[in-house]
Amino acid sequence: MRKAAFLLAAAIMLSAAGCGEKSDSSVQSSKDTTSQAETSEDTQDAGIPEEVLERLRAAAEAEPKAVPEGGWTDSELMDVFYINGEKVSWPLTVSSLGESFGILTDEENFLPKEDTTGAVITYYGTVCGMGAVNGVVDPEAFMDKDLYMIMFKDIDSDNVPEMFPVSLNGVTYGTSYEDMVARLGWTAEDIEPGETEPTTVVRGHTENFDVHLYIAKGLINGIDVTNITDRNG
Repeated sequence: MRKAAFLLAAAIMLSAAGCGEKSDSSVQSSKDTTSQAETSEDTQDAGIPEEVLERLRAAAEAEPKAVPEGGWTDSELMDVFYINGEKVSWPLTVSSLGESFGILTDEENFLPKEDTTGAVITYYGTVCGMGAVNGVVDPEAFMDKDLYMIMFKDIDSDNVPEMFPVSLNGVTYGTSYEDMVARLGWTAEDIEPGETEPTTVVRGHTENFDVHLYIAKGLINGIDVTNITDRNG
């Protein structure tokens, strides 16, 4: 099993555990033996169109909402959660995110299990993260099955999107630890931002969602959101 598959399995375990742990940030995935499902020829390896980049920038640069005094509720969190520059809500599927998203289906990047299945997700033909669902082992069924976890992370350091298609109250790939704290209110007590250290995971949560933010060298390099209810369903 290669490193991408290892991280995929670890992410599923982390979402199930509901707690943050340290993780290796130098994970890569295989590019030469992968195939995509449900991604059109027009979008595969075509790069992100400029109009989409503008939408991603607008979501990341929008005025953030104030951190709620009592902590985030489910609805408040979903109100600041953007994928592909558009506000999303749960339930969601890979297919519902649009034709720019697909999955890798080779044995190193698609891990079918009877209880939970994980797959590496692509964006305009470039690896951008991973997702997990319950109860399917077929790639086509995976595309239309409700995700209980979606992660955006640079799991292939040689092949990353020009911009990552995720924003959580303006927090996205490359956001500083300090800005993340200001925008989300969650902190990691075991790191000093800006120093060189392995990836640290900061956990935030609402009643029905767990959020993990991955931090390396003081910058966000990954975000995942887990629907606790769907995970346990």
